[in-house]
Parts: sequence; structure tokens; C-alpha cells
Amino acid sequence: MRLGDVPHYVLPPLTEVLRTAVEESGYLLAETWVTFQEIVAGFLLSVIVGISLAFLIVSVRTIGKCIYPILVISQVIPKIVFAPVFLVLFGFGMTSKILIAFLLSFFPVVIDTVLGLRSTSVEALHFARSTGAGSMRTLLLIRFPNALPQMFAGLKLAATFSVTGAVLSEFIGADQGLGRAMLKASAGRETDVVFAGVLYISAVGFGMFLLMQYLESVVAYWHVSQRRRRALAG
Repeated sequence: MRLGDVPHYVLPPLTEVLRTAVEESGYLLAETWVTFQEIVAGFLLSVIVGISLAFLIVSVRTIGKCIYPILVISQVIPKIVFAPVFLVLFGFGMTSKILIAFLLSFFPVVIDTVLGLRSTSVEALHFARSTGAGSMRTLLLIRFPNALPQMFAGLKLAATFSVTGAVLSEFIGADQGLGRAMLKASAGRETDVVFAGVLYISAVGFGMFLLMQYLESVVAYWHVSQRRRRALAG
């Protein structure tokens, strides 16, 4: 049963979308695997660079004063405008897609990690100094554990942003990947394939989010939010 007189090539029935997702699973999974590699690489790059830069911003005051405002101002620039530049520099392969995924997911990692590191209570910092702990030891043993819940909030956002970045960059130009497959299907009015691709990429994004949530429950198990979640689940 369909609502309204919507053409089939505009909005196919859900049953047909699901059937296409199964029948074309070999093709769609192969393209999804390419996009998944771009997503993971861009996300991991954003985690490594973002957390490292956050540590520098908090540890070295001069770096924090110079870089932090630039990072905030840079967010007014739509990251997708860099896609054509990366295509010219690195071609239609995975490198340009990884960089776009990195650019979109980088900022929340930095910002939330900085906020978490700076949210350590003054009492905890005074206690660390009274025990003779240096700035690096305080950063690793006091500030970093305290920052984990805030940091994982940024990682969850970054995980979903990396999916968006990879797919959008494939729309602009790619020789493989799920975004390219969806664009090709759209040009041929194969709307059922397009929506099947949406299901696949949504599953990837949801899986990335759930993975970050699971890691948070393991690494930051002591935090009140995790204790409350376990209490509600039990």
C-alpha cells in the first residue's frame, strides 16, 4: 500500500528497497567496504591528531592561545569545499576521501577533549601538586581520566561526521565506494538501489556510534553516567 500518487522512481516501496538490499548485497557490500575503509582511516586520523593537539593546547599555554581561536574560526568554512582541491591534488582514490572525513570529524574531538581536560577540579590539581606530580604526570593521571566522558562525546560525533565526510566526498568524485554507487544509481533512476545504499551507510554510521558507546562503557566504567546506565539496564 502506498500513500499518494508518488512515482516509483521517486519513492520506491520499502519492500522493494529491502529486496534490492538483499539481491544487490554483493555489489553494495563491496562498495560499502571501500567507504568503510575511508571512514575508519579518517576517523582514526582525527582521533590521533585531535587528542594530541588537545593535549598540546592544554599543556602549553602559548600554543593554546594561538591555535584554539584559529580552530574555532576555521569552522565557519564548509569543509566540503576542500573536496575539489583534494581531488586535484590526490586524485579520485581513497586519500582525498580520508582527508575530507578527517576534516569533518577532527573538530569535535579537539574541542570536547580540551573541555574535558580543562574541567578537572582545582582540588584534584592541588592534590596532584602536593604529592609532587609534575605537569605531564598530572595530565596523564588526573586530567586525562577526568576528560574521558567529555572526550567520548566528541568521539561519538566524530564517528558519525566521518561517515558523512566520506560519502559526500564520493558524491563529488570517486572511482569506487558506496557514494559513487548511489550517485550512479540515481543517474539511472534506480531509486531502490539508492535507498538500499542509504540503509547500508546508515548501518555503518550506527555501528560506529555503538562502538564508541561500548568503548566508553569499558574505559569510563567508573563515571556516574555509566553507573546510571548499568543501573537502568539491570
